[in-house]
Amino acid sequence: MRLALMLAAVLAFVGPSFGQQNQQLPHPQPIPNWPPPQEPELGWHATAVAVPPCAIFKPDGKRYRYLEGNLPNGIKSKKRFTDTELQKVRDRGGNFRILKSGSTKSEVDAALDACLKEGARQER
Repeated sequence: MRLALMLAAVLAFVGPSFGQQNQQLPHPQPIPNWPPPQEPELGWHATAVAVPPCAIFKPDGKRYRYLEGNLPNGIKSKKRFTDTELQKVRDRGGNFRILKSGSTKSEVDAALDACLKEGARQER
C-alpha cells in the first residue's frame, strides 16, 4: 500500500514529461552587442612610479610607537617596534622617520610627505 502511494506521488510530480528525454529545446538567441566594445586603455598605470613604503614613528621608552604611513610587505603592523624591527623595515626597502615625542599632527603629516618625496627621488 505504501509503495503504491509513493509511486502515485512520484508520477504526479513527474507528470506528463516522464519518458520524453529527447525533447528538443529552442536555441537561445545571441545577445546583441555582446561582448561590449572595449575602450582604449589610458596607459596611466604604466607611467606610475612605485614609491617605497614610508612610516612615521616616535620614541616610546626603549621602543618606537608607530604613528602613520605604510610598512613594507612582510612586516607585521603593530603599535610598538624595537630597533631590530626598524632595521628590518629598512632592509625590506622601507623608509621611516623618527619624530620627537611632542610632535603635532601637522609635523607628522609634513614628515610623511617629506619621506614619500625622498623615496620617490631614490627610485628614479
